Amino acid sequence: MDSMTASRNSAPGLVFDEPSSMPACAPLAMPTQDLSRPFAGDTAGPLRNDVASRPSVLFFRLATFVPAFVTVAALMLIMVDWFSTDGVNFVEGSLMSLVGFSSFWIAFSVSSAILGFFSRSKPQIARVDAFNAQNTALLVPVYNEDPQAVFMRVKAMRNALAARPSNHRFAIFVLSDTRDLSIAH
Repeated sequence: MDSMTASRNSAPGLVFDEPSSMPACAPLAMPTQDLSRPFAGDTAGPLRNDVASRPSVLFFRLATFVPAFVTVAALMLIMVDWFSTDGVNFVEGSLMSLVGFSSFWIAFSVSSAILGFFSRSKPQIARVDAFNAQNTALLVPVYNEDPQAVFMRVKAMRNALAARPSNHRFAIFVLSDTRDLSIAH
């Protein structure tokens, strides 16, 4: 870090002050995680492992996949009937399998869209207070922009964040890569 600071301060025409407005270094612990183990902690909010076992989930899965399989089966029966007049050769069998495979995804998409259109279920939205407060850093990168206009926008963002109810904490950092000294001051 000292060599970087020295090389930046030695650039002709540029003078960098000591980072007095920068916060002190506070490295966080980065423990090794075993991703094969289930989640155990309180920072990600409540987990819902019971979703797949609900009867409504099984119903919606069947209501999505069964029409797609029935549609493809009907298409394949029509194609077999059409090709079977002279017997089905290798090319026709390959064509039928490719058509059957590709038409499944179309039928699946259509049945999923129809089910979604007629579904009246409302998504379950978790309450805001169900999650622990998170620290969020908002980075505002600027390059050769008017500082007064930039900080007016930052102030507007800060006021908008303060106006919303939230358990989360926000910190705004302005990262300027301005090289024009007349704009920087």
